[in-house]
Amino acid sequence: MKVILTAALSSAFMAFSPVSTAAMNGVTLPSVFILGKSYDVTFWQDATGRTTFNQVFGTGEVQFVFGNSETAERAARDLLGHTDSTRFDFTPGSSDPTKQGFVLPFAATDFDYSWYTAWSNNPENDFRGVAGPFYYNDYTRYGQNLGSFVEFTETSAVPEIGSSISLISGLLLILVTQKARTQRTNE
Repeated sequence: MKVILTAALSSAFMAFSPVSTAAMNGVTLPSVFILGKSYDVTFWQDATGRTTFNQVFGTGEVQFVFGNSETAERAARDLLGHTDSTRFDFTPGSSDPTKQGFVLPFAATDFDYSWYTAWSNNPENDFRGVAGPFYYNDYTRYGQNLGSFVEFTETSAVPEIGSSISLISGLLLILVTQKARTQRTNE
């Protein structure tokens, strides 16, 4: 099941210009636990390091996994904790070490969106930690952001069929071996 959630690297400088046409770069951080569920998290950023909300999510309505300020804040803290602990570089289009953070939107209109910002524990960052919530009218969907947006793909807790077959085969082998030993002991 593919679930999309937004998060964008925050920036103090946002240009209100048309959508960038640069190629999108993505890096994936696998198996991140956020609020009790596992996600593969892909961070998207265009090659210029100036990405727009609409570039990643389009101009239509967006369904947020963390669709209110409370769950969005908790998700931002979980994700920030994981990226800080692994020192994961989630800005594939930027080489600026002072822009190591993301914005986690939780609501959007046709024109703008609401979000939390989370900055990594990078000593070069002026701010570290989670701040917000910030509400509509600050960031527009078409304004360029110096950061990356994330896409969350929920990973299944159900094992693949091959894993299940291997597990069952192993258990059967143990049972057959145990039964053979029991029969030899009884003879």
